Amino acid sequence: MTEFLLTHINWIAVSLSIGGIFLNANKMISCWPVWILSNACWLIYVIPKKEGAEILLWSVFALANAYGWYQWLKKEGRTKKDTASCQGLDWLLP
Repeated sequence: MTEFLLTHINWIAVSLSIGGIFLNANKMISCWPVWILSNACWLIYVIPKKEGAEILLWSVFALANAYGWYQWLKKEGRTKKDTASCQGLDWLLP
């Protein structure tokens, strides 16, 4: 992978991470897929560098976010009304 492409992936990962922080702070369900995409970008960025510890770290973060999203969706009594702050993102809910 070229350095040019890795630089752009790095900036995308940073942007998604900042967006994930904002969405988390506002308790929006859309934080989960944003974090998963962010972690995927970080993985793409560190894999060519062969940094085993960072690869493991971003993999664990991605799995933790997938688990968190799953838990949010299955929480007993959760309805679309509970996530009104994420209008327009109903596709994220079952």
